[in-house]
Amino acid sequence: MVTAFGKFLRKLRVEKELVLREMAESLDISSAQLSAMELGKRTIQPTLAKKIVDIYGVSSVQEVEQLIYISQPAIKTDLTSGNGKQRETMIMFARAFDELSDEQLKSVQDIIMK
Repeated sequence: MVTAFGKFLRKLRVEKELVLREMAESLDISSAQLSAMELGKRTIQPTLAKKIVDIYGVSSVQEVEQLIYISQPAIKTDLTSGNGKQRETMIMFARAFDELSDEQLKSVQDIIMK
């Protein structure tokens, strides 16, 4: 699944008339890593945002960081500091995640954003 960050990267690469290898070299990552990021299949290091802005002069670091944040294919959460109810809730959410409707997800977002 192509993510917002993946679309951003590919558009930037096309606009700058770069092949995958050239952009990967400029960002000091492998072509395989860059391809996987474009396709939403690889975790994206937040430090990449500053490199992209510095090298290509696009957007702001905060805008690129936001694209990275919403495009991560997986997250890791340390539940050791949570109490029993917090751990139980997080595990229940993770298990039900794929089954939630857009309306239910919006409700969860509304609760969290309060």
